[in-house]
Amino acid sequence: MRNTGAVLRVIGKSDQNTFILIVGYNFAVSGRGRVRYATRSWRWIGSLGMLIFAAMATPTSAAEQIYVQYAALELSVPVADLEMYATEGRLSGDLATFAEYLSPKQLEQIRATLKTKLNLPPENIPSLLSTPVGEVLLARASKIIQSKSGGASPEALKTALVSAAADPDGLTLLSLMRNFPDAGIQIDVTEGLALLQMMRQVMQQTNAAVALVQQRSAGAASPDQSVAELQALQQPGSFTWKTQTLRLQDRTPKRLRLTGKARQFPADLYLPDRSDPAPVIVISHGFSSDRLAYASLAQHLASHGFAVAVPEHPGSSAAHTRAWLAGEVGDMSQALEFIDRPLDVTFLLDQLARRSPASLRKRLNLKQVGVVGHSFGGYTGLALGGGTLNFSTLRQDCGPQVEETLNISQILQCQALDVPLKKYALRDSRVKAVLAISPITSSIFGSEGLGQINAPVMMVSGSMDTVTPSLQEQIQPFTWLPQTHKYLVLIESASHFSTQDERPAAQTLWTLPPEFVGPTPNVARQYLKALGTIFFQTHLQGQPSEALSSGAVQQLSQSSLPLSLIRQLSPQDLMPVLETARVPQ
Repeated sequence: MRNTGAVLRVIGKSDQNTFILIVGYNFAVSGRGRVRYATRSWRWIGSLGMLIFAAMATPTSAAEQIYVQYAALELSVPVADLEMYATEGRLSGDLATFAEYLSPKQLEQIRATLKTKLNLPPENIPSLLSTPVGEVLLARASKIIQSKSGGASPEALKTALVSAAADPDGLTLLSLMRNFPDAGIQIDVTEGLALLQMMRQVMQQTNAAVALVQQRSAGAASPDQSVAELQALQQPGSFTWKTQTLRLQDRTPKRLRLTGKARQFPADLYLPDRSDPAPVIVISHGFSSDRLAYASLAQHLASHGFAVAVPEHPGSSAAHTRAWLAGEVGDMSQALEFIDRPLDVTFLLDQLARRSPASLRKRLNLKQVGVVGHSFGGYTGLALGGGTLNFSTLRQDCGPQVEETLNISQILQCQALDVPLKKYALRDSRVKAVLAISPITSSIFGSEGLGQINAPVMMVSGSMDTVTPSLQEQIQPFTWLPQTHKYLVLIESASHFSTQDERPAAQTLWTLPPEFVGPTPNVARQYLKALGTIFFQTHLQGQPSEALSSGAVQQLSQSSLPLSLIRQLSPQDLMPVLETARVPQ
């Protein structure tokens, strides 16, 4: 216990390190098998928190002292001592005293964190702050990182971060302290420990849920289930294919009635050269992404005989976010995007059926349609498969308590409360199967909304996903799906971005650091190619296979990203995980 207290004191002195390194210490003692996952997950959230605290003000002074308050105890260390240690490696004053409680490795971690630079254009920071996620994280952080003279001060953090981002040294913890508009920064350890306790509970529950899924997958595996077919499906198929880009404009009465405006968007069509009509698969990209995010998957499916249509959703695309950052549009995203996205897919299918040349229509089997969706696109696919918006769950989950959530995707889901309250019929009867990758589900659908889905669903989850957390957004929601024809694929150590294509920086909105993407994303993409192909062969082409099984999936699994598949899990099965994985008081 003595060492724990010392870590809290020293780490508290280094401002944002309270946010990151205390939590890192916590997970170092939570079990060897899950250390890497938990630590890396929180590093992502901590980094996001640093990215979004911003505003246009200019600091009038700089912090000179860091104060750590815990109950009646208050400790302090000069910012100059921290700066000297970070830049020169020399310990002095109170910092040298605190260092006696730490190992050389811990000290080096603190020094490295003080100097870690986050690359973000300074001009984008004020816009990021204006997002709902930015506002929530800023409010949370300001309870822990406070102004000594003024207490919790979101404005002080705003001032410091926008100025630190423009600092010659870039946005680091040191530049943040240099630009803090108060002579003292106060760290409220009580608030930090409350956040830490919540993090511990979430991670313990997630680790327990991941272990349960892996145990069930291993128990369902049969030694005679061959992996050869899955391995073959990781390779391109025998069909050649061509692409064309469609330019669509939707002025239909349904669109105008539900959203009040027309919609223009492009879509890429990958058309295989086959003599009979090809089943159609639509790929729906995630938030702030585009129609090239899963281009390699589209090409792969086309090579196996599927026609693949990939729309770009204009209200939640990378192009829209760029326009928002440039001040060309007023909102990063509007609530009606929850309605517009499924309508995009339905309109695209209508255009392929009604207005395309007869020669093209004859090459498409529009009675057998599948949808692949990532993140927000996962929501899109599930809505088209029959999932219904659940305003009751949204009202319950989106009260003041949402400011305390660790589930970033829930903040996005809560925007749906701004949609006009009515019963929306977004299901498209042509959609016969849905592959949802890291979807948002928990509040937007809830158990009642997901229970309305009548199409086969494969839900893919990454255990290291900190955007749509595995337990809250996939594992527990999987138990709410109807019992027939459902599959939960769990990729341990995969992140929210592991299955997306790697692309040159010039083609993407953000350049994601490797730790955001996770280990061996090429392995995750190969998993998705095989599982997506066999899932749609089974449920669109009527070609069931023994390879779509726990045993074959376990043989396909690689050590860098362990792979599991289960077909059954009930709310009762998860109850012990949710009830017993609690943080000791």
